[in-house]
Amino acid sequence: MPPPLLQCHKLTLHCGTRTLIDVLDWSIEAGSRWGLLGPNGSGKSTLLRALAGLQPVTAGEVHLLGKSYRHWKAKESARIRAYLPQDDQSELPSRVYEKVLSGRYPHLSWPGIAGATDHAIVEAAIEALDLGAVRDLATPQLSGGEQRRAALAAILAQQARILLLDEPLNHLDLKHQAGLLRTLTQALQENTGSAVVSLHDINLAAGFCTHLMLLNGKGGATRGPAADMLEPKRLSQLYEHPVQLFDTPAGPRFMLG
Repeated sequence: MPPPLLQCHKLTLHCGTRTLIDVLDWSIEAGSRWGLLGPNGSGKSTLLRALAGLQPVTAGEVHLLGKSYRHWKAKESARIRAYLPQDDQSELPSRVYEKVLSGRYPHLSWPGIAGATDHAIVEAAIEALDLGAVRDLATPQLSGGEQRRAALAAILAQQARILLLDEPLNHLDLKHQAGLLRTLTQALQENTGSAVVSLHDINLAAGFCTHLMLLNGKGGATRGPAADMLEPKRLSQLYEHPVQLFDTPAGPRFMLG
């Protein structure tokens, strides 16, 4: 049997004197779509960085395809997992097309020249994220939503099997939120991939995720199938605010009480 795409072994994460994750054993299997829910400061971003091999851990290990990150070269691991930070403001300005093409870097052999297949993948990602009208603009010329979609298009072009996305819906309008979730679902189905996504909208999490992990910011991490986790009482305790469930013609919807 092949190993899980990602696996945590007794993972513990601290932030100063706070324990965000306490001795977590967790396997992320191919085909699953995990959502991270929890209040601000509960450790969602820290956990995603640790899963990506970019965050020092207090204890335990994260394994990618059964192997600790310390045994992977960065370019090799980037062919398998892709990471999107919450805000992407550290890079130099570039054209949108070049930004999306950067997602192909892990797949390029020396001297790093993209071929016809790479450019075809970039074109498909640009179309999927509705960026055709701005493909030749520099990234500082874009709106916040367009910049986010350009970063997501680069993630799609990377064609990794596991996607670690920190609030990917930031700055996106309703049309592009729905379009992105459809695109991600299709991409993951095509390559038997998996995703771990931090979200704030419970309804979007209910529509996209097969599984959920609820982080309380005190070390607790409750997880399971989405249907089991999406209980009003459980969510109300998590957010320390009443959450109500309503039946609507479009299906169940969660609202603040």
